[in-house]
Amino acid sequence: MISPGRLSVHDTSSYNGVMNATVQVRARSGWARPLLLIWCVLIGYMSLYPFVGWRYQGVGLFAFMVGPWPRQLYLLDVILNIAGYVPLGVLLVVAFRWRARWHGLMLALGAGFGLSALMEGLQGFLPVRVSSSTDLVANAAGALAGGLIGGWLKPHLGPAGWFHRSRARWFRQGADIDLTLVLLLVWPLTQLLPGAQAFATGDFRSVLGEPTVTLHPAEVFVLVDALVAFGQVVVLGLLWQRVLAPGCSPALPLVALVALACFARLLALAWFTRGAPLPGLLTPGALGGLCAAGFALPWLARFHRLRLERVGLAVLLLVILVLNLAPLNPYLVDPVGGRYPVYESSLRALAALAAGLWPVLAVLVFLRLARRAGDRPIMPL
Repeated sequence: MISPGRLSVHDTSSYNGVMNATVQVRARSGWARPLLLIWCVLIGYMSLYPFVGWRYQGVGLFAFMVGPWPRQLYLLDVILNIAGYVPLGVLLVVAFRWRARWHGLMLALGAGFGLSALMEGLQGFLPVRVSSSTDLVANAAGALAGGLIGGWLKPHLGPAGWFHRSRARWFRQGADIDLTLVLLLVWPLTQLLPGAQAFATGDFRSVLGEPTVTLHPAEVFVLVDALVAFGQVVVLGLLWQRVLAPGCSPALPLVALVALACFARLLALAWFTRGAPLPGLLTPGALGGLCAAGFALPWLARFHRLRLERVGLAVLLLVILVLNLAPLNPYLVDPVGGRYPVYESSLRALAALAAGLWPVLAVLVFLRLARRAGDRPIMPL
């Protein structure tokens, strides 16, 4: 190995150029590769849910490929199958370097076809799922479309593109920041659960034991909703403050993220209730907690000696503790009693998985940020 300190001036400049290019490539693909891994896991989760009743049904793994085409196609199924694989194609093209554009395009098509064929084949071992060649074609088409979109986007994501310039201007640099941004962008998915508390994540009461409904004054549930909403929004605000560049206010990104979560919650209520009376979008307690968080974040910013990671971690753990020790709210019920088609059950299960994993990942992110980057003071909003 050649030491940079022993190179000539010309060789040193060449070495620095190579190192700068390597750093730029890693920075460009640093956010795409974690997203690619996450998306592949989500595809597997959605394709194989509910993971019960596995048995061999007397046909080969890929026998569905030579079977007859279904007599009837459902437009919604085709659209969902195409849309689910478009991000896969985009991320495959963006996450890696290709000597020619068609190389990435062919990989997107091949990977989408291969992954879909594996998922459809495994569905043949689940009684509640049906392997379909039309799903395979739709998935491959979605991956191909994603590859085309990724090929168009990739020049804009390079060191001279608008994405790189905007990221350098508005956000800090580093893999930890990329992971934190992914965590923030995933959070609205946790609100796609009808009947769940607004802004709540990390509800493990059904895992720890069968929850029972007990009689309590309504004020108890209002207080719990307020504490959960307050703590969750404060955690989001502190995470935004950690990823934004010095001098950038987290107020607008935080408001946009909360608005997106409210839209996701409204969409879930409208989609899953199917004509049943819609419950309120936000309870009075959640509204109160949201307003209190809006006042608390600027107040916390005045104490410059407070450390962001410590405050965020403490608040997040307190929210998880309050949520799991609180009694089950009888006012938040599933409008249709849990009777959903398979694909809707998969979407609900995905939202439940995201809501359960999000606070765990947030704890790990806070610990990683504190260990790798050191504690940093909270900046003014």
